Amino acid sequence: MRISAVNTFSNVTFKRAPKPEEEKDFYNDIQEGKKYLGIKDLALIMHGSSFPVSKTDLFIGSPMNKKAREVNRLLKLHGFDSIQLGPPGLIQRDDFSPYISSIHSRNYLFTDMEKLTSPEYGKILKLSDIEEFTDSEYINKSKETLFDSAFDAYDYLFERAYDNMLSQAKAGNDDSVNLLIDFAKFKKDEKSWLETDALFDVLTKVNGSDHFDEWNNLDDNLITYIKDEKSPMHEKALNRRDELIQKYNRDMELYAFKQFIVKKQEKEFAQTPGKLKYKSDAIIGFSARDIWANQDAFLKNYRIGCPYGGEGGAIQYSSWGNNQLWDIAFVAPDKLFNPDGTIGIGGKLIQDKFRSLLENHQSIRIDHVLGLVDPWVYDKNRVEIIKDGDRIVHTIAHGANVSMFGKPNAYKIEDFWSWDQKEMQRKINDDIAHMPNIDPNGNYKRLIHEILMPVIKEKGLKPSDLAWENLGCPTDVFNEVCYGNNNTRPQGDTREIIPGMSSLKSYKGQDEAKSVPDNTFLIQSHDDEHTGKLLTNNFFQEKKNSVMDPLYLIGTLYPDLPENSDETKGIKWEDSRDFLINKMAHNTDLRTLVKWQELFRFGKNIQVTFMDFFGLPDRYNYSGTNDARNWKLRLPLNYKDEFYKTLQRAKHDDKKDPTWWQHIAMNVPELLERAVISKALNEGKSIESVQNLADRLHHWAEVLYAPDDKDV
Repeated sequence: MRISAVNTFSNVTFKRAPKPEEEKDFYNDIQEGKKYLGIKDLALIMHGSSFPVSKTDLFIGSPMNKKAREVNRLLKLHGFDSIQLGPPGLIQRDDFSPYISSIHSRNYLFTDMEKLTSPEYGKILKLSDIEEFTDSEYINKSKETLFDSAFDAYDYLFERAYDNMLSQAKAGNDDSVNLLIDFAKFKKDEKSWLETDALFDVLTKVNGSDHFDEWNNLDDNLITYIKDEKSPMHEKALNRRDELIQKYNRDMELYAFKQFIVKKQEKEFAQTPGKLKYKSDAIIGFSARDIWANQDAFLKNYRIGCPYGGEGGAIQYSSWGNNQLWDIAFVAPDKLFNPDGTIGIGGKLIQDKFRSLLENHQSIRIDHVLGLVDPWVYDKNRVEIIKDGDRIVHTIAHGANVSMFGKPNAYKIEDFWSWDQKEMQRKINDDIAHMPNIDPNGNYKRLIHEILMPVIKEKGLKPSDLAWENLGCPTDVFNEVCYGNNNTRPQGDTREIIPGMSSLKSYKGQDEAKSVPDNTFLIQSHDDEHTGKLLTNNFFQEKKNSVMDPLYLIGTLYPDLPENSDETKGIKWEDSRDFLINKMAHNTDLRTLVKWQELFRFGKNIQVTFMDFFGLPDRYNYSGTNDARNWKLRLPLNYKDEFYKTLQRAKHDDKKDPTWWQHIAMNVPELLERAVISKALNEGKSIESVQNLADRLHHWAEVLYAPDDKDV
């Protein structure tokens, strides 16, 4: 940041971007800055549905169409190495959350339907077919996904494409014949999961919901009975399966066809030259279809949740009262490993999930790592919701971390607590002590290193190549399994250290870089709003002695500026660190800029949200809620123009948007320039040693801030 007065332009079109002849130097200088700082991976958090609107849009974004290639090029130009996607599995019409999606079945709404008009796909669709469903007003104005409209369009078009493939193949069309042959091979190769997933889809329609525990006994336990040849229900289950396949053959064929096409395209896009690395998000739970097909792997009636953060208030500051009821099925500890030490059906299910995710993705973000080590588990039949009218006063789930079940004095009672607090904790400890010990052999402590790590290694990855979301409520067992003793292992212990996440809204970047350099550094996640909306005046006041300490931030990031004004040397106050320190108390966009600079200064593996990078005022997800806006935010058709326009607002006060300072866009060269200068001077080097690089980055920062009629 070069301190200068804010200018107001009233008649300027803000669109300045690197010109084609500038792009090579722009890219190379950014890469040089990242290399100097030791940045290994700069990732953008953006789920597949949030990719931009296209001219033949069908109401949802896709990470593998023409617009996705365009986004990849833009992000690569601006220094990104990867895109952190959401879970890729199939979602449901009645719940759009990608975090309840399936292991094997992919979200067919990501299919590039335009490719089905090409000879490679037998021209099984016409462009006019797609245009029947396009909406020009939506395409030109919308910034959100319309899931219901997307399902309607894709379901109809897939059915038409399937029928066209069959009729054209019958007529001797070579391309359609080849596609049909490939489809037959896909069904044969993937039968182990494809038939089961399709059966679940059929039974969901037959029974009117995917709540399989409400189905009749045979449908509920169909796969269990089929697997168990000794079951008295085995023959009935086989007959029921055959009956469903015969009666609903077309539905099952269409299900398989959608999976064939979307998986074919996923594999093809993975080979796109110049594409950024795609990272999948690995959910801690499983979809209803996966649970139904593998019921023996789960501990009946037990669910994974969280002791804090739910609806209602904590009772006497305890772990009772505001529990989060995630209702995530819990893989039974005794099914992780067999008695002989080999991996059991539960462990294999977990391995299947990760192998599937890494099939066409280059890495993974593991959601809620605690759930793979020492999850907080509750009995779904022992939940109390205490209300005052319609208001939830307390949510009490009788649960504990797995390592605590059946243990006395699970939580320490402190001497300085009040009598009421002590009594409440004694009550909770007594409750936990009388719970059954559900993991007597400590199998969950072995999960990461003996079940997950072999899959990671077979894909050629290291723990530091993954993003491990460890934010939450770690336990002693979790810390020992993941980090050993202060991030070291005792002699003879060869287990890898598992990195975590360092959120700079909770920790100082400088401290985290020293203690956990391999962590993933971020400020906000997909569940959060733009950083500018986080860093309010109230947030600053609450955190000004810790993560928002202006003496730390400005002192570390701006060591080249004089501490204060000096009239004898011609140094003005607005050119000093003291000016910035004072300005931080009331200037949101400065606070945002400085925290981003801290992120780039100290992070080696960095994640930023697409709301932050593109400067979007809206939010993708309101965590822990069923808000109607959840999962819908996406980039508009003209997202590039909007991005460069938004960048200007940091320099040219935009009167058309009075809240621009809450959602500035990210100028990567500017962040790198400041981080490079900070690193050099913090390490005792002269500013001259990095002046050339800093000047080049400064030039590109000014290019991005310049109006489109101005050369810099």
